[in-house]
Amino acid sequence: MGSMRILFTTEHYYPEISGVSLVVKNIAEGLFKKGDDITIATTKIASRDFEYLNGIEIIEFEITGNSVKGIKERKKGEIERYKNLLITGGYDLICQYAVQTWHTDIAYNILDDIKAKKVLIPCGYSGLALWSKKVFYWNYFRKLPFYLRKYDHIIYHSANYIDKTFGDKHGIKHYSIMPNGIDPKEMQMHTINFREFYKIKTKYMLLNVSNHLKLKGHSFVLDAFKILNRDDVTLVIIGNKVSGLRGCYKRCAQFASNNPGVLLLDNIPREHVISAFCEADIFVFGSKVECSPLVILEAMSTGLPFISTDVGCVKEFGGGILISTPTDMAKNINKLLDDIGFRKTLSISGQNECLSNYTWDKIIHKYRDLFQKLVME
Repeated sequence: MGSMRILFTTEHYYPEISGVSLVVKNIAEGLFKKGDDITIATTKIASRDFEYLNGIEIIEFEITGNSVKGIKERKKGEIERYKNLLITGGYDLICQYAVQTWHTDIAYNILDDIKAKKVLIPCGYSGLALWSKKVFYWNYFRKLPFYLRKYDHIIYHSANYIDKTFGDKHGIKHYSIMPNGIDPKEMQMHTINFREFYKIKTKYMLLNVSNHLKLKGHSFVLDAFKILNRDDVTLVIIGNKVSGLRGCYKRCAQFASNNPGVLLLDNIPREHVISAFCEADIFVFGSKVECSPLVILEAMSTGLPFISTDVGCVKEFGGGILISTPTDMAKNINKLLDDIGFRKTLSISGQNECLSNYTWDKIIHKYRDLFQKLVME
């Protein structure tokens, strides 16, 4: 089969930096390099002043929200324009990345009208994971199995995460498991001396990379750092600010102002982030809700041991330690910092596993084989 016309729908895309945007960008550009015609439908943002990126067309929509909180169009007619793209765009296949967001929730009620093959990557169900605290999502997930059956295929990032078990419970059989991945060449772009550039003088450096959402668990990591009570360690947190009640930047900044061992960085170049991975001693992650966290794979790819909450599919990865409390995190940070042999063992284990199983070159082949099979049916 020749090239395919594929539309990816996603709430976030470059130049927004998040796990979602990086994953979709890697999949889309990987398929483009294999000859497919790729289009991205995403949220309009002020910092995106281009219509094409690396050969891929980007169509923006002034739409926000989801069907539970409310879908809002900042410009009249945007929802109808988006529906029209899905129905009449002439694509061979439409792949929707993540649920509980406007671009997927709008599609649910017009799935029967879309002639293209339809693929959904749920990327976890955060509303379901926190159901006890978010009862207003009850009706959403009551209806979801009905919509899942209308897709031609479902892709899960893990065989053991909540979206897969939810599908199993409701008899969803048309699925594949496709893990997230990394680009080894990108992760070798160690272009600066990170510690020198950011004036880090301590012997050890802990790293956390995640935007300042409360669910990302920065408070968990900061509590662990406080318990750690060492003056030979700097904790570097790299993540963009998030406004509103969901954000935690103000609290993190207040903690950092009272603790010289904590350095907050936001909106720094991607190459600097990669250099941080390459120079850190331990990656620390306290997130509450994840599916397949890309930052853990990025840490593994550079040989950086991780200490993480048991979130998403992290338990499937080698090269790290799972913990449940800030005290556990602090205890294991001390253990790793004081035992260079143990750190080296985890480093080698994680890096070998990542480069053997989680590179985009290998994963893109699986996506393309699946998409071609679906289109030819």
